[in-house]
Amino acid sequence: MQRALAGVVLLLLAVSSGCRPKSSEDPLRRLSPIQIADRSKPATLMIVAQYEVAIDLLEWDVNAETLAADTRARIAPGASAQERTARFYETFLAQPSRYLFATERKRSLTSKITSSGSGLAITPDGYVVTNAHVVEPDQEEVKTAAVEAVGGLVKDDLAKIRAALQQGVPGAEMSPDAVERVSRALAVQYARTARFDLNRHVLAVLGYTENNGEVQVHTKECEIRKVGKKIPGKDVAILKMEGKDFPTVPLAPSLEESGLRTGSDVYIVGYPGAVAIERDFSFASRLESSMTGGHVSGIKSMTDGWKVIQTDAAINPGNSGGPVFDSLGQVVGLATFTLGGGEGQPQTQGLNFVVSVDLVQDFLRELNVKPSRSEFTATYVRALDELDAHHRERALPLLQRLQAGHPEVSALRGFTSQLTPGRSVTPSQPAAIAAAPPPQPPPEKPPRKGVHPMAILGVMAAGMALIVIIIVLANRN
Repeated sequence: MQRALAGVVLLLLAVSSGCRPKSSEDPLRRLSPIQIADRSKPATLMIVAQYEVAIDLLEWDVNAETLAADTRARIAPGASAQERTARFYETFLAQPSRYLFATERKRSLTSKITSSGSGLAITPDGYVVTNAHVVEPDQEEVKTAAVEAVGGLVKDDLAKIRAALQQGVPGAEMSPDAVERVSRALAVQYARTARFDLNRHVLAVLGYTENNGEVQVHTKECEIRKVGKKIPGKDVAILKMEGKDFPTVPLAPSLEESGLRTGSDVYIVGYPGAVAIERDFSFASRLESSMTGGHVSGIKSMTDGWKVIQTDAAINPGNSGGPVFDSLGQVVGLATFTLGGGEGQPQTQGLNFVVSVDLVQDFLRELNVKPSRSEFTATYVRALDELDAHHRERALPLLQRLQAGHPEVSALRGFTSQLTPGRSVTPSQPAAIAAAPPPQPPPEKPPRKGVHPMAILGVMAAGMALIVIIIVLANRN
């Protein structure tokens, strides 16, 4: 009799639990890399810090005679032309201030500089997480980049340096590498002595729309609610966009609760800068996030006691602040920094580090912000589940409804284009982005360096109709 009653009770519990409304958060389950990529795209954002820079400076001249004399003093008898040219560069770069002197000529200039990274939306009302160094790059690097963006001053001084080279080493020519190194030294010298007025705006790039061949980039201005310090500090920033029902991604409650350990799979999503400036790719694909995958190599503790995740998954300049997912599709940290050798030494492979979700959750608790899923994301995940179950006719109306309210989300356009009968996908053909120099190795301070302290610098077109990104990454000791 007791067994019969127990069976009835269990049956009633099973029936009642089946009649409960479904939670807004689906039970965690292992996802494929494709599923993680699809679910992460709408809420993974490009974060742009734009600086409007006013510069007041004195122009510099080059003491070519002193530079030529010092160069000749360092050249050994019988040295080859290549060795003599190398001594010239060493002479100038060792102490640029000895060979540059300020004139009485004054100039006022303006420039627009942007630094770009990645981030993720974690609440329906627009809270965003990224790295601190994405929104607060090194001020000296901002100033140097502003001078480089102006260009004319450095170009004039470079001509004087070439003349000095001819005096010190007749017949020698400056190599492209030497031009770059000397130009950088000149820009740094201007940056150290000029007066700057910096006005910063932080933007989240939500996506884009296209109408009759015209591409419009959709952005939201962000307020910085809390910001830490770049590595070795707590490299996290919390931003806030105004709006509602933004796409979101789930955060793991803690690193311990995620169960992440050495050997676990991880996936890094973000916006690598090298892709953003590559003109051979379509404009649309340059605004799409990328994903790399790998394993947890280890979990380390910083000297202040908080944890970072070591991984062999690639982290590229521009990925900083982007979400790092476990195999359950929840965020376990932010892609942040790599370790490498000193100047002139090869880049160390596989030493990439992720600020753990514990630190992110600490920042959010201080602001009393609770990560939650938006209605958009609940519907979007339901549509993806229908697609996974091959119920295309159920997925399409869900995706179309979302697209009507969020036309800038490219993932929605891609799915609806594939599912709509008779509709084909036409690649976007917008105007080409302005030319930019190839990416350089990120600034480093051995043995630790940020992936993106000032990873992507450039000029942003008015109104954000097109983003023009110029990578200016310089080695520094």
